Amino acid sequence: MEKELISIIIPTRNEAENIVKLLDSIRSQTYRPIEVLVIDGCSTDGTPELVKEYSKRYSTDDFKIKLLSECDFGSIRSPPNARNIGILNANGKYIAFFDADFDLSIDNTVIEKIVNNLRNHPWVGVKAKPILDTDVEKALILENIIWGAGIYINKYCAFRKELFNRLFDPCLGFGEDQDLFEYYFINYKKVYPIIIDAYVGRHEPHTFRELINQQLWYWSTFYVFSRKRMNIKSTLKYIVHTFYSAIYTILLLLSLIISLILYSWNHFSLLIFIFTLFFTIYRRNMKIYSRIPLHYRRFKIVLIFEMIELILKPLLFCVGTLKYMFIVRKRTRKCYYVAFMRGYV
Repeated sequence: MEKELISIIIPTRNEAENIVKLLDSIRSQTYRPIEVLVIDGCSTDGTPELVKEYSKRYSTDDFKIKLLSECDFGSIRSPPNARNIGILNANGKYIAFFDADFDLSIDNTVIEKIVNNLRNHPWVGVKAKPILDTDVEKALILENIIWGAGIYINKYCAFRKELFNRLFDPCLGFGEDQDLFEYYFINYKKVYPIIIDAYVGRHEPHTFRELINQQLWYWSTFYVFSRKRMNIKSTLKYIVHTFYSAIYTILLLLSLIISLILYSWNHFSLLIFIFTLFFTIYRRNMKIYSRIPLHYRRFKIVLIFEMIELILKPLLFCVGTLKYMFIVRKRTRKCYYVAFMRGYV
């Protein structure tokens, strides 16, 4: 029986550090034929050149790599727009989506497992294990380790191409997968995923700079999705849930400071304030320590985790919100005008 072609769509923008590793991991897969479509968002770090060179060196009849650029398809720049370009140019019966920070080398049969299940189900999800190279990555994964055993569910992974009679909203930067798959595929078309027992690797941001860029992108584009799909109550609930630790800590500090000011300002009350503060921090960290594996119980990792959770992420949330108000909101209006004129939305 002739095997069906699967098209793997990879949006990229300045991913020179990751793209070759991902392409290597796809090339090592046991399944053939595979078509890889890399849709680049006008990178400036040499990503397109790396993909071109890789394609020249390793493309074969049953393993083809195509490089497309958003610059050649109009003025819109976004991951969902790149995925749309990939879908419209894909030749495969099946379509899989991976970002450049994924790695398929932990299981060289994962594509074969995906295709085998797509023959019977229109939508297949996989599990993702974190690949941790730096202390920043290890700190970022702590929350997932505490509550989710270090496993992600990559629900929006692979589909039959026939499902895409509707495309991603190209003007969303946050939640574009939920917008299409949850609200259209599940709620409207009544198509549901199955999660198979197959794993891919996934990286977190390696450095503080990557984390800052990621968080600014999330929070400057979050409100576009919020206005489209969420009401005020659910938006506030999502924000409070995301920053629960920071909000709790700020409220605790405010209550302690107010109590200190209102009742008495002396050495004894100051001593109680300092003791309460340090006891709270100690109790929180002991709670974290008790729930994570031994090889993560390093003071440096927990310190970075606390700094990210209590300082960096709340600060970037505020900066991202301001960026949305003064920059992204106007840009989004222009995007929807262009998308409407081209029939995308």
